Amino acid sequence: MQKPIAPSLCEPCHRINSSPHQNMRHQGVRQAASNDGAQERQYRCVTCNAIWIEPINKWGVSGGFRLLPNIG
Repeated sequence: MQKPIAPSLCEPCHRINSSPHQNMRHQGVRQAASNDGAQERQYRCVTCNAIWIEPINKWGVSGGFRLLPNIG
């Protein structure tokens, strides 16, 4: 089994909170909307290449960002 590799995060990624910073690009929906409308959006930082997942609930409210571990 491969171990996750921690990316070296840029300064804006260290400070991420409830919204994507200016260097993050939306890469699409990672998990399609479920029956109740919940989904996960995927973003990639163009500075440090970190991949972030943003869960969106059925009311369209963000659940914050979590870092997707890189497998290498």
